[in-house]
Amino acid sequence: MEDMQIRLLMESSRDIIARFDRNYRYLYANKAVSRYFPQRPEDFIGKTHRELGFPEDKANILERAFQKVFETGEQQNLELRIDTDRGSYYFDWLICPECDNGKIETIMTVSREITRRKQAEEALLQSEARYRRIAEGLTDYLYTVRIENGRALETKHSPACVAVTGYTAEEFAADPYLWLRMVAPEDRELIIKRVEQILGGNDILPIEHRIIRKDGILRWVSDNIILYRDISGTLLSYDGVVKDITERKRAEEERDELIVELREALAKVKHLSGLLPICASCKKIRNDKGFWEQVETYISEHSEALFSHAICPECGKKLYPQYYDEVWGETDK
Repeated sequence: MEDMQIRLLMESSRDIIARFDRNYRYLYANKAVSRYFPQRPEDFIGKTHRELGFPEDKANILERAFQKVFETGEQQNLELRIDTDRGSYYFDWLICPECDNGKIETIMTVSREITRRKQAEEALLQSEARYRRIAEGLTDYLYTVRIENGRALETKHSPACVAVTGYTAEEFAADPYLWLRMVAPEDRELIIKRVEQILGGNDILPIEHRIIRKDGILRWVSDNIILYRDISGTLLSYDGVVKDITERKRAEEERDELIVELREALAKVKHLSGLLPICASCKKIRNDKGFWEQVETYISEHSEALFSHAICPECGKKLYPQYYDEVWGETDK
């Protein structure tokens, strides 16, 4: 009677229940196999997973788990995705030994379909990875400072602070002065004066300063403060928005360096423009002081041009007729 009740429970189970011999062949399979596989339960009897068309890698995983149960007598748990003609399913396999006179002759498996659970887990992992990428890419974070009697009592940082500073919100909470110690030493006095102005209830403009991240890297940030007062005007708290502006500052520095280089280059450039008073006879040029200069001297002082002197054929014929044929004659021909 008891065996009949157990068998009835096994046949009515939505989980796949099966029994295997030492050669990993099915000795029994309940009706639930037909929900996921095209074969009937009797079609499984005497077959291995390989003979039933299981992929090679999945059959290997199952056989290794079966072998371990036969060798150690310890139950095994594993999760497998099985692709069948009726769909792709995830199963949670529980593999247990069955003993006869102290010797393991068969094993029993219970395979529960967990497809939806696995899909939910994978979706959660993808979502976590997505938000992790977003958090890593954030360059802004918020913090709030609670004020009482003109003194800062508590500061809370949003989780995004780790992307900018390298420190977690928990680390800021554990160390009340971490926010100041991470400021670059050159900028700390500026920040201290700014906090004094805030606690005095003064509205202040955004500020830019340097911080040293937890990993030792120097970064530029901007800090924009918003004060919160009660109806009497008493400062209760203030919120700050910190933004990493390192790339912008680098671009500004590169721009400033380029402007300096251009100005230096322009200062070196000399150019000629306008009307030049030149003698119609000797071709000297009158400079800005009213003196007449050789054309070479004037142009050299007002441009980057350099001169190398030579004699043209016409002047050569006029000045050195005895050498003309020898030097310029062939050129003329």
